[in-house]
Amino acid sequence: MIGVQLDLEVKRYKSRIPASLRPTKAQIGLAMESGFDRARIALMFELFRDYHIAIGSYAKDWGEMWESWVDKAIDREVEQNRRDRGRAYWANRPGGQS
Repeated sequence: MIGVQLDLEVKRYKSRIPASLRPTKAQIGLAMESGFDRARIALMFELFRDYHIAIGSYAKDWGEMWESWVDKAIDREVEQNRRDRGRAYWANRPGGQS
């Protein structure tokens, strides 16, 4: 059949996050490689799942959503560390604020 293109890719539809969703070993590994320990990862995943249940999120790939959540957690920690270093600098410099 000339001119007919078959779409063999399975279309993925958005779904709500399952309440029973648990992180896979690969997802835990990603977070551990980013510097988080298992206890922190368990808490992060619980917050991730509860947040998306609460707001009724839909997504095609919850694994990608988790990766984004981990990336944002890294960004927040980097920003917090930057702020803390700045505060420590200004508080400890000679003639600085008390």
